[in-house]
Amino acid sequence: LELAWLYRQLRRPVEALPLLRRVLEIRETALGPNDPETIEAVNELGWTYLELRKFTEAEELFRRSLVTHEAAQEPDIEALARDLENMSAVYLSQGKKEDAEALSRQALELQEKEPAKQARFVANVAWKLGKFYWAHRRYAEAEPLLLQHLEMQEKSRGPENPGLIFLFHEMARFYRIQGRDAEADSFTQRALALASTAGRDTSSSPDDYTAVIKLINAGSIYMNEGEYAKAEKLYRQALEIDQRTGQAEYPSIAMVLSSVAMACCAQGLYDQAEPLYKRSIQIAEKALGADHPDVAERLMPLARCYRQAGKYADAEAVYRRAIQMIDKPGRPVPPELIHVLWGYWQLLREMDREAEAKQVEARIHELHKQLSAPDSTP
Repeated sequence: LELAWLYRQLRRPVEALPLLRRVLEIRETALGPNDPETIEAVNELGWTYLELRKFTEAEELFRRSLVTHEAAQEPDIEALARDLENMSAVYLSQGKKEDAEALSRQALELQEKEPAKQARFVANVAWKLGKFYWAHRRYAEAEPLLLQHLEMQEKSRGPENPGLIFLFHEMARFYRIQGRDAEADSFTQRALALASTAGRDTSSSPDDYTAVIKLINAGSIYMNEGEYAKAEKLYRQALEIDQRTGQAEYPSIAMVLSSVAMACCAQGLYDQAEPLYKRSIQIAEKALGADHPDVAERLMPLARCYRQAGKYADAEAVYRRAIQMIDKPGRPVPPELIHVLWGYWQLLREMDREAEAKQVEARIHELHKQLSAPDSTP
């Protein structure tokens, strides 16, 4: 189980899968199908299937956990809520947003009965629901949920914790998109104030991964404000931490490398950005497999950087590679494909290849219809 857990942390689900199947088999035989330790293995296996985009298998396992907890003489509220959230994640991954919303709402209502005991879980579900409503432009419903999450995070972390940078930035975006600039500016200033402290004394952090995340979040604020050199400095500090701690293969370093590359590209330092992007992609491929949709997503920043540099042939080669990786006959259509095709469409327009661009645009519309159909399984 520990080895399987390690593979999952390293985002190597293919290697974790057979180990977790064996753990479940042993626990079912030794402890019975409904023992808490057996159900723990059921959920671990369910998440591994979900990471592999095997939605039917994941849903079956999460539903098994839910049914077991519902049948208990004294139902465990926290366990039931987590089962509902797990099921919601399966539906959301398939683009079944309304079903996912309903399950998340059920989970939140269950947990709000005992908010003092489950504050962290309530906060996370509130954020997830708020983001769902935001994506659907239901801003009045989103706002109280997002603010609830922020208030709970400030209470638990303290209002000056650099870990809040991301939340302040997101709230600024939320208000800006509605034209509420005064509120957006307030959150931006709070984010920048925390970002200015993020790079101080990270050498003695008791939690290296947390320090990396804080630096990445702070860098993102500077990127959005157009202060790319400041962002690069923070991203390179994060990279130094990963390298110092010997986590060169840990997937977090792929994110850090990509962030440094993005800051370099924004400054026109294309020759510096390219090898960083390529190294990030290689790490993701090793962790997830060469045809995983997340790897295709990681190719997109490199393609955009090539476009900015005017290297259109290189950019097109990257887009085509990403499309071939995830658009395979007989396979479910991953939602990531739309993002990839959208970038390719923009490139074709920039190259004045309008006829091909129209073909790609038609494919995007076709995919949107497929993914929004009530019975679709992307």
